[in-house]
Formats: sequence, C-alpha cells, structure tokens
Amino acid sequence: MVSIIITTCDRAEFLRDALESVRRQTARCEIGQVIVSENSLAVESEDVCCQFPDLPILYLQQRPPVSALLHLQGVWKHVQHPLVAYLHDDDWWAPEHLERALQALRSNPGCVAVFSNYFFTEGPEYPPSFDQGPSWRIWIATGCNLAAPVLDLTRESVLLASLLNTSFAYPTMVGEAGAVRESYCEILETGNEYDNDRTFPVFLASRGTIAFLTVPDVYIRSHPGQDTRRSKYSGANSLKHMRRTTEWMRARWPTEFAAAIGKFNSAFAALDPACQAAVGASVNGQLAEFGLTLPRQPRSFRWFLRQIAPPILSGLYGRLRRGHA
Repeated sequence: MVSIIITTCDRAEFLRDALESVRRQTARCEIGQVIVSENSLAVESEDVCCQFPDLPILYLQQRPPVSALLHLQGVWKHVQHPLVAYLHDDDWWAPEHLERALQALRSNPGCVAVFSNYFFTEGPEYPPSFDQGPSWRIWIATGCNLAAPVLDLTRESVLLASLLNTSFAYPTMVGEAGAVRESYCEILETGNEYDNDRTFPVFLASRGTIAFLTVPDVYIRSHPGQDTRRSKYSGANSLKHMRRTTEWMRARWPTEFAAAIGKFNSAFAALDPACQAAVGASVNGQLAEFGLTLPRQPRSFRWFLRQIAPPILSGLYGRLRRGHA
C-alpha cells in the first residue's frame, strides 16, 4: 500500500486538481492514505479535501507554519505504509502514473525509488510543453539511450544527471518509505532549501538503484507563485545557487563526483559533432571548471564586445549592423 503526501500552502484552487488526479489513478486500490498538509493559516484547503470523501485523506495543518524544508518533518510520523509518493499541490498525475511507478519499483530488485519524466503546463486547460533538459541529462548519464521505457540508474549516473542541474522532480517520485525518510533526514542536515531536489536523488541512490520512466506521466504547473520565479532564485542568482550546490556535491562525494565527470566526458566524446554542439549549449558554462570537456564555442567580435561593453554600446552596434544590411 502507498501513502501519498501532498504538501500545500494556501493554494486551494490548485489542490483540487491534484486530488482529482489521485482519484483518477488506475492503481487507486493501492492507495492506503492521502496525507494533505497545509503550511499556512488558511482553511480553504480543508474544505477542498472534504469534497473527496471517497479518498482516504488525512488532513494536517502546520501551526505555526514552518519553512518549506521542515514541512515534511511534521508529516512523516503519520505515514502508515511501506511505500510513499510525493505530489505537490500545484501539480497533478496522469491516470497511469502510480500504476507504472509501482510496476517498475516491484520488478527491479534493489530499486528504492522511481522517478518519471514530466510535462510543463500552465494548467489543465492549457497545452503541455516538454522540457528537454532533464531528458538529455538522464540520456547522457545512462549511455545515450532512452529507447527503453524504464531506465535503471546507479548512484554514479544519478549524480551525473544531478550535478548538471535538476533532473528528477519530487512530484514524480514513488519509493520505499524507509529509504525516502532517511534521505530526507540527510537533506535536513545539509540545510540546503533551494537545491535539495538535486541532492535528494543522490542520497536515495546510496540506498539502491533509481528507476526512471522515460514516458512523461506527470504535469508540473508553471505559475507566478513558484519559488523558482522569485528574484532570489532567478537569473544570475539561479546560476549562483547552482554552482554552490555543485561545489557542495563535489566536496561531499569526491570519488563519485570524479567518476561522474569521467563518465560524462567519455559519453560526450563518443557523440557526433552536431550532438556535441547541442549538449554543449545546454550545459551551463560555469560547470566547465569542474572538469567537463566541452567544445570551444566560436568567439566573434560581437562576443568580445559583450564582455567589455555596457548594453547601450552593444545596442548601438546592433543598430549599425542592421543599417548596413
């Protein structure tokens, strides 16, 4: 049986979509409980939960509200089943998500958790889009082959996919409760609230293999209230946090980190030039200092101008070129 954990924070209008997707699961008979934890003083989420009497919902409210990193700490003591699944209040699952994840988890000995590929969308009424970033990182971490519906990743492969950027999304995960809880406790010890979705899969992979479902079956909602859209974590600040987490992973797992870099360089060298150019353009340039072998990008006069000139001069240069065209 599975305990589904949904953490929410004053987003009742989104929570309804999440619970509706739980209701539609083809493996609904496997669901033992649905823990909905409200991390604000708002009460609308409880009213939404009452609209789903057919689901085994346990409603909790954090009083007083706590940080996002500590939110799950107050939930774990209520988990009653050996398997857990995460779902954020602003995301939702395709009907087959839980069934596919459980099948992969149970058919792979030594597997402690399953993550899925996913879509981005602004809501159920909007068309979904596909972010190739997580896919190509997992693609290169598993030997440049996404043909299989289920991929098995070792810790080295999980670290490689995670050091480049976030590749495994929390609301796609189904795993063993013990391994997930232990990994979460290690996350708490790091105190890294922003990039814990990068380190969490690596902690999990120290307890067994990780399976990845290549066919997307989770919808992640894009909206203004997301943490990643806050100025603290966007633009140049995002790159700063990314680099800090990469440095932390290198210090925490030096041997595995070196092996992951070596695996990337070997896989990258075997790609054709066009594929190398595509991968090189997707890797953040700051990561080259960690040992990644990337192709040199041609540097034009425009590139040098951008390094030394303020935006106004770059703009004048662009107007001059258009005038001569």
